[in-house]
Parts: sequence; structure tokens; C-alpha cells
Amino acid sequence: MTTSFAESRGPGRPPKLLRRPSPQRQRQNERARAVEEAYVQDDLVLASVKTGNTIEVLEQIRAATAEEAASLKWERMQRPLDPEAPKWSSRRVALLAEVARLTLVIARLQPGRPAPGTTAKVIQAFWITVRETASEVLSKAEVDQLIAGCATEVEKHDLHEFEAWSGLNASELAPHL
Repeated sequence: MTTSFAESRGPGRPPKLLRRPSPQRQRQNERARAVEEAYVQDDLVLASVKTGNTIEVLEQIRAATAEEAASLKWERMQRPLDPEAPKWSSRRVALLAEVARLTLVIARLQPGRPAPGTTAKVIQAFWITVRETASEVLSKAEVDQLIAGCATEVEKHDLHEFEAWSGLNASELAPHL
């Protein structure tokens, strides 16, 4: 039997002897690493980062984030009674906020791109998701009050804390609420 030493387990504790993986297990691990490496190299975000084109990188990240948000919505719809469902909603809202933030960053870097209609759709999708998520834990009146309060704050441009956290500009959000 072949053994090897693992990492130190801390002061005063002897190292734990571990079995070396069998030759078959080593081949499986090598194949898994090769498949992972190929997958990583084919990733669109990685490819766009390698090009050095900032706009392309941001667009790829935005697309990947939107895809992940859609995936979370699908998970949520498949298992509505799962105790993890509220976490999925929260993660989806956070991802949509990131998509909206990236959309505005791209718009600032290249005026007119993405199109204003696209920007409005992304921000509208964010607020629809916020409303849907809030309606799962609040009454209809409380949801309306929350959305109205958010709209008022955006219109007053009194979102300095929100802007600092998210990178969003309140003046760009107000027309879309």
C-alpha cells in the first residue's frame, strides 16, 4: 500500500496518512481536469477578457449574469415550496441589479449602446422581479407602498447610499420606474 503525507493538521497533531489514489482514480482525475480546462478555455467571458476590449468584456459578463439570473428563476419555479426558494429570489434580484448596473456602465462608456430601449427593459425587469419577490412576503398594500417609496426616492435623487453601493445613477433610474 502506498501512502503519502497530507498537510499539517495543526500544532501538536501528527500528520494524517492518506492513501494515494489508485491508478484508475488518477486517470479519472486527469480526465476531469482536462475536461475542466477545455471548458474554461472555451468560456466566452474568458475569451473576451483575453481580447482586452473593455466593452466586449462587460457585455459578456452582463450576458452571463443575466443567464444565471434566468437559471435561478427557473429553479425557483420548479420548486416553489423548497425552503431555499427565498434565497434564490434574493440572489436573482442581486443578479438583476448587477445586470442593470453593467447596462448603465456600458451606456456610459459608449453612449447609445446598448440602446435606451434595452436599458429600459433591463431596469423594468429588475423592478418587476423586486415586486414579485416582495409580494411573496408582504401584503399587496405593503408591496405598493415599498415600490412607491422606492420611486419617490429615485425621483428625489436621494439615493446616494444606493448609488455608492451599486454604482447606479439615480437620474438614469427615475424615468424607468
